[in-house]
Amino acid sequence: MNAEDQRVLIVDDNPQNIQLAAGHLQVNGINVAFARSGAQALRAMAEESFDLLLFDVMMPEMDGFELCRKVKEMPQYREVPVIFLTARSDNESIVKGFQVGAVDYIAKPFFGPELVSRVATHLRLRSLLTSLEEINARLNVDLLQAMRREDELSEARESLVRFNRKLHRQAMHDPLTGLANRRQIMAIAEYEHSRLARSNDELGVVICDLDHFKRINDQMGHPCGDQVLQHVARVLVSAVRQQDQVSRWGGEEFLILLPNTSADGAAVVAEKVRAAVASKRFVCTEKGEQETSDSGSLTMTFGVTSCGPHGSLDEAFQNADDALYQGKRSGRNYVVVSK
Repeated sequence: MNAEDQRVLIVDDNPQNIQLAAGHLQVNGINVAFARSGAQALRAMAEESFDLLLFDVMMPEMDGFELCRKVKEMPQYREVPVIFLTARSDNESIVKGFQVGAVDYIAKPFFGPELVSRVATHLRLRSLLTSLEEINARLNVDLLQAMRREDELSEARESLVRFNRKLHRQAMHDPLTGLANRRQIMAIAEYEHSRLARSNDELGVVICDLDHFKRINDQMGHPCGDQVLQHVARVLVSAVRQQDQVSRWGGEEFLILLPNTSADGAAVVAEKVRAAVASKRFVCTEKGEQETSDSGSLTMTFGVTSCGPHGSLDEAFQNADDALYQGKRSGRNYVVVSK
């Protein structure tokens, strides 16, 4: 099947989301149709044929998960790939998406070239599947050849799944600490900020920095410095709430987002984290149990602020950064609040 003969159906109740996704795909020569609801999508699929389906999860009346279940009950769509394109990127939603029959999961806000690459990859796989069915119909007497092709296709599927998981992990996480990277935390921050207009609440922002980290690298080596960053990442994650987000902001800096939290509340959390980091004696295992950082423990300095529904995320990050450096100038191992 030629690429120009393949069609993609985008299902989203938000016309702006449809326009954005369709724009990226159409520029790359991919034919696109759209539906604004699950019911409208089912009617379109009953009347026309599509080679790939892009579903939003959060839609009224029938969400993306229920729509996917209904589609997989249609014989002509059992093998058609479904990709979820949604702001819901929690593990439970991702697992549920795969359980109802999706082959991929792309988090909003998405990166245009990544969307095009994933859609094109699954369209190629769909084309391969269609070609395989035609070959099997023509060459059903040659069972050995058909079995060999199915084995090759199975290996290709497994390789594709592994590749997609690796690609998604690399694109969204810091490889050293396993925390969300700057790109992912900015996407999360923008999503949380968009929710403030509905809740009229605040988003707590904390930027923290390891004190004297250069001394650790210089005196004990970069492998030990890497272990320190991994250790601190674990302490930060264990010290905050489940709904909070911890990321590596850059170098030895970390960013913590605290939904529904004022600057004062964020300061309480920051002090808890500061005490947790300082209370744990770190041992660099690669050089033996006798090797520790200078004081036997680590300290961090924290800049704290919050952002309301009408505030600017960029200003909040700058305010937290300014507060952090004020704490550095005051002697380190401090929590400084900017309101």
